[in-house]
Amino acid sequence: MGRRRFVLSASPGSGKTTLAPLLIRHLLDEQGSSGRILIAQPRRVAVRSAAKYVASLLEEEPGGVVGWTMRSDRKISAHTRIEFTTTGSLLRRLLADPDLTGVDALLLDEVHERHIDSDLALAFALDIADMRDDLLLGVMSATADVDRFHALLASSAQTDRIEVAGDPYPLSQVWRPASAPALDAGGASPDFLSHLAATAVEAFENNGPTLVFAPSIRNVEDVAAMIRGAGIRTFTLHSGITTQQQDEALAPGERVIVATDIAETSLTVAGINCVVDSGLTRSPRFDVRREAAALVTVRASRSSATQRGGRANRTGPGVVYRCYSQTDFARMRQYATAQIESGDLTEAALLAHAWSEPGQMRLPSPFPAPGLARAETTLEGIGALAGGQITDEGRMLAMVPADPRMGRALLLASRWSGQEQAVARIVAALATETRSESADITKVLNQVPQADVRRFQSIASKFSPSYGSASPDLLLNEADLPGVVIGLAYPGRIAKQRGKQDGQKRRFLAASGTGFSVDVTSPLSFETWIAVGGVLTTGGVTNVTVGAPLQPEWARWIAKPMLRFEVVTELTGGRITASCIERLGQIELGRRRVKPTIEDARKVLATALEERGLDLFKLGKGSLELVNKARYISARDASWPELSNQQLANSVDELLGEWWGDLLGGKPLAQIDVTNGLKTLIGWNKVAKLDQLVPNSIELPSGNRARIVFDPERGPTVRVKLQETFGFKKVPTVMGEPLTFELLSPAGRPLAITSNLE
Repeated sequence: MGRRRFVLSASPGSGKTTLAPLLIRHLLDEQGSSGRILIAQPRRVAVRSAAKYVASLLEEEPGGVVGWTMRSDRKISAHTRIEFTTTGSLLRRLLADPDLTGVDALLLDEVHERHIDSDLALAFALDIADMRDDLLLGVMSATADVDRFHALLASSAQTDRIEVAGDPYPLSQVWRPASAPALDAGGASPDFLSHLAATAVEAFENNGPTLVFAPSIRNVEDVAAMIRGAGIRTFTLHSGITTQQQDEALAPGERVIVATDIAETSLTVAGINCVVDSGLTRSPRFDVRREAAALVTVRASRSSATQRGGRANRTGPGVVYRCYSQTDFARMRQYATAQIESGDLTEAALLAHAWSEPGQMRLPSPFPAPGLARAETTLEGIGALAGGQITDEGRMLAMVPADPRMGRALLLASRWSGQEQAVARIVAALATETRSESADITKVLNQVPQADVRRFQSIASKFSPSYGSASPDLLLNEADLPGVVIGLAYPGRIAKQRGKQDGQKRRFLAASGTGFSVDVTSPLSFETWIAVGGVLTTGGVTNVTVGAPLQPEWARWIAKPMLRFEVVTELTGGRITASCIERLGQIELGRRRVKPTIEDARKVLATALEERGLDLFKLGKGSLELVNKARYISARDASWPELSNQQLANSVDELLGEWWGDLLGGKPLAQIDVTNGLKTLIGWNKVAKLDQLVPNSIELPSGNRARIVFDPERGPTVRVKLQETFGFKKVPTVMGEPLTFELLSPAGRPLAITSNLE
């Protein structure tokens, strides 16, 4: 490894996470370097576990030569040389210190998982490495897409490619596909989870300590309960347990551990030589209605399945029970879908803007344009971006270790109310998506873990005093607090009741334009305004799962950037009318009548003429005859206007110019005489020739005159008694075409219609 960049790919259990930092420390010592080695990976559990293990190899306690730094958890000292950290903490550290002062080597571990934080950390690190020739930069994984990452690092500097093949110990595979489908509409099916638990019991009885992978936290708890039912000592391992519970699960002993993919990488579980893999994982999919990424259960990738199996043979021969078939394994995609391609990009977009331009960053996969645009719109809505550029508030939010929406709500509501703990509890309920049967967030606030409350309260204490500018001239009392907090986090979800009940649901319209439903049994169904914190879409209906009442004055203040006035001009009751409508996003707050402008009236009339033509007006006999004659001539002489709907729409001023004052004053179209306008469209010189080309009447052999009617279907037609046509030597013509005669009896009854009088 003679260069300053490298990509390391090694099989699971080969010790890259724990041994590579020690090797690099030795190399740096030989070069006379005394800076720190920083190792970043996505999961907190893995950070603590790896740091403890490396410290034990040096026969030390964490906090000496080896330590860790995470959100609300630091164990380092002035003597620390090897520092483990999460990628989320690393990103904010880089924003605060782009030079990475005191660090001589930066290692990004488990890059194959394609967490958004890991992708961003690599892009940030490449920029730093370009400016710091002395910085050693490496990326590591057991199943990485080596070509992708090597090309990225080598794009601006020579990069070593290190691949270590082979497993440290043998690994046996047992295929145990379930007879029932693994997935149903709700995720992992109950029958499959029962099969997973039964397989875990079998594996434990045959092999001893066993690690089981289930997709979601709920699935983990359900499977663990089933295994405990068999009398087996069972622990769970996921992001929702405490540090003490993590330590208990990782301690040696005869037991089964049921875990999410939190235990998939960089984690040596003492005494484990058997793994049971569900073959399922949770993946983010952005839900536009929720304005967040919804975790859905999907098939895991082959690289993930390989990583899971590698937990069994890290310290000796192992066995993996796979609860799927070899065919299923072959059909899995090779690598996991990058979170940047399917997840919520709001926080990532903010961090990217705080660093540089998102479109110019060297990411393993670029930001998808629709997702980035959606995220930037959200950031504009909370004041973190303005005109595509990051604001001062946005830069501060980027340093807050929380989703920007939650961060904004936490900091502003804490500063306005002075009730940090109460605000922190509400934000924690939102962040953990704690749901209430009644959809009222106040009913579940006492269920929020105190550790989460303390974390958000600590953030508020640190950042809220200097965040934001003007405070509202409104009293923020305790009852209003939940609605205000939710509204600050999701201004687009501020909603107003539509005033009608649909079955057992009350309908609300959000500022974003989304329709929400609230069950009539919920206290929220009696509110005019609510702030919506969480929703669940089932059967095409988006139901509120978390919300709170919101006073209308607070709705206006919070969503002030969404307030707008719109003048709507329309044709109603045959009149041109205009209304000035005040809207909060898509919610109509009120309207008042105003005088239409000529420009708006012209557009409305053009549209109406294109659709309905002269049917808009009540044409008199003379006007109707004028139109029919002109259209008859136009069909035979292209120099004449055809008076089609499209031509009328394109000539509104010529048709109605003399009537603008009356029209804008509300005069009905039915009372408008468009005769002069029609003559203007036809051309006054042509109108003068009209009677010559198409006369109004003809002389009959009897000496009487008969009126010519220009029927739209039959053309010029004469209605006359049969005996008055006797004596015609030939049929009269108009513009060279014979007239149509509607022949009548002496009593005036119809006899025939003909153009042949011979």
